[in-house]
Amino acid sequence: MLIRELKKSEISDAVRLKIYCEDNDFPNIVEPGTFNYEQELNLIHTWLNEKDFTDIRRLYGAFYNEKFVGFIGSSLAEEDDCDKGVEINYLFIDKDHRGQGIGTNLVKKVVDEYLKQSIKNIIVYCYHESKAFSFYHKFLKGKILRQVIQYPSKKPVLVDIFIWDTLKLQQYLAKKLPIDNH
Repeated sequence: MLIRELKKSEISDAVRLKIYCEDNDFPNIVEPGTFNYEQELNLIHTWLNEKDFTDIRRLYGAFYNEKFVGFIGSSLAEEDDCDKGVEINYLFIDKDHRGQGIGTNLVKKVVDEYLKQSIKNIIVYCYHESKAFSFYHKFLKGKILRQVIQYPSKKPVLVDIFIWDTLKLQQYLAKKLPIDNH
């Protein structure tokens, strides 16, 4: 598996995967068809390009035998969430490649990258009733900082905001992924 920063030409694949996952992975949370390809593509391009000079935004893709199988996006966290933190804004894995450590490797890539920037905390917003909750809470041992209500499909949805100490998460991931394969 190769993990690297996505090229501009690959962002469309990331958007398609995001929409597919949003439509299929969150029953009773997000109504299928909520997200529009052109709007999401524009949002990600805007998110990447319209940043202030202090922000660090990245999109990393995972490739297995040169096939795109998942991606992660990250940026500096809002100060309301934590001081000197980074937020994982996107983490989507192709359904046929889940359970193979791809998400964990993508998180490790972000943690390693931002630790170099003296980032102290990692933040993730996660639908409380989603399968991803177990990944963040049980597998990665995230602590819930607080909960908020969001409206992804015009109805209220409980969202957990997880937090990790960046150095401790890096050490934990090093034990889970002893071989650096990127």
